[in-house]
Amino acid sequence: MMNKQKIVSYAFWLLSRKLFSRKELFEKIVKKYPDWTFEEFILIEKDLHPYLLNDKEFCIKYLEYYTQAKLCGKWYFYQKLIQKGIDKEIFEEVWQSLEVDEYAILTRLLEHKQSASKNTIYNFIIRRGFSHSLAAEVLAEEPFVEKFQTPKKYK
Repeated sequence: MMNKQKIVSYAFWLLSRKLFSRKELFEKIVKKYPDWTFEEFILIEKDLHPYLLNDKEFCIKYLEYYTQAKLCGKWYFYQKLIQKGIDKEIFEEVWQSLEVDEYAILTRLLEHKQSASKNTIYNFIIRRGFSHSLAAEVLAEEPFVEKFQTPKKYK
């Protein structure tokens, strides 16, 4: 077992720079100290402040910031947080508690989009993590019906 204090200091240093999920922090420690095991990581977790290493708090802070900074939908953030080791239940709970208005985000995103075919815009919306039903609902509304026309078929 490596020097526990050295690992705890490194973990505090990492957490002072930015928040990490438990999985991300463990991966960072293992990258620097390859012989470190998950069982040893669990032992040092007790030395870290519970707020600093809390996946729910990490998810809240991540979503509060990135729902404003990135104009993306629920499924985009779901994929990002799953990659960071956040459980589905935690994500769903936090998403519901934050009451993110995907409709407002999507209309803000489409205001700056250039005219294009409806299919192109629909695919763009889906790639940004919005649901199919929300994409169809927004594209059926008045300002966007005129802006994004269905292409005419040529004979």
